[in-house]
Amino acid sequence: MINKNVYLNLKLSDFVGDQYNTIEDFTYADVLGKSTLVGYHIIFFNRIESELGALIINDLGDNHQLIDLANRILKTISFDFNIGQKYSDTLTKTFGAYQYKDSVFEDITRFYFLKKDFLIILGISDKNVLKTIEIVMDSEIIRNRMN
Repeated sequence: MINKNVYLNLKLSDFVGDQYNTIEDFTYADVLGKSTLVGYHIIFFNRIESELGALIINDLGDNHQLIDLANRILKTISFDFNIGQKYSDTLTKTFGAYQYKDSVFEDITRFYFLKKDFLIILGISDKNVLKTIEIVMDSEIIRNRMN
């Protein structure tokens, strides 16, 4: 589902060269760390310098460059779903039952799946299109996101 070793060593610079920003004091799920990001659309969050703690992909809109970048990143870690694709019952067939869901964003329902070593949060639009993804491996962030 997700190649853990590739995920842990993923760097945004591998995809965009030096075309990203860095925020040294970035807080995600009440955890302080460092992030490299493209806008606030694609965020690589590290609490431990050498390991990726969370990958956040959101609010891409219809920007095809960002969607292509996001999907290249997902393909690199062997994640089988793509931003912009339609999904319905395949989510539960692939991930099983979700642990939690919320609808804090207009027209998007987020489904939380706890899988071995990962919290995967998928944001699905009212039209069954995958719009947002968060893939978290940091255990403190997982606890904070699930509480």
